Amino acid sequence: MPASAGLAAWLDSYQRALRDALDASAGDGFHRIHANTVTGALDPAEFSHTARRHFSRHLQGLGLTLDGLAADFDGLGLADPRLAEPRLDHLRRTLELARELRTPLALVNIGGFGDPRSAPLAVELLEQTAELADRFGVRIAVRDPIGPSAALAEQLGRLGAPQLSAAVDSLRAAGGADEAAPLLDHAGIVLLRDARRHGPRLEETAYGAGDVDFRGLLEALRTREYTGPLVLRRDASGAAVDALRQGREYLEFLMAERAAR
Repeated sequence: MPASAGLAAWLDSYQRALRDALDASAGDGFHRIHANTVTGALDPAEFSHTARRHFSRHLQGLGLTLDGLAADFDGLGLADPRLAEPRLDHLRRTLELARELRTPLALVNIGGFGDPRSAPLAVELLEQTAELADRFGVRIAVRDPIGPSAALAEQLGRLGAPQLSAAVDSLRAAGGADEAAPLLDHAGIVLLRDARRHGPRLEETAYGAGDVDFRGLLEALRTREYTGPLVLRRDASGAAVDALRQGREYLEFLMAERAAR
């Protein structure tokens, strides 16, 4: 894996107030972070210009780079018919914030491409997302948290929008599943998590203790010359305090192991 494909911390994983989470990510040895604007202090509607200046200065003081912002909506994401309009407005505000903070990348959830009931709205909102990416000059990685990867990959291929890519979640590769594979050629962000499969359920684990084949995933990305961010993310409530530090050390070990071959 090229050195330019740097490891980044998903800030929400720390489950702390913004300043404390920033301090923790720097203390864990990260230089890049990805931050969610849906929860917490970074909601663009509440994040004042003064707060933005203080935020930028604090990042600089810690040696951190804001590598990406995320509109990490739950459920169907943008494609929830009850919430599509306010969520689309939130995405616009997130992209405005990204442009102001000179952050080149954003993530948004749009679910339901594989379901004929939700696919038409998902496709419509994907097209609007592509227009927003062009308007604001911010690359957007799209994540479908509930549908088959192949359906999103098909729509990205159909649109051929240069500012759109896929967010690949490593949990799609847990338990021998190959659900991540269709998106690898479109990858713009890779979210790294580990889990064990218990029937239909996935339970997050420490990195290297679950069913995700990280060696295989890193090799697949290497063969595709992927140079985007690798974002370590833990969503489990009460995750170990040092979960992301352990993940960074584990992934760096695998990357060094591959480079030494």
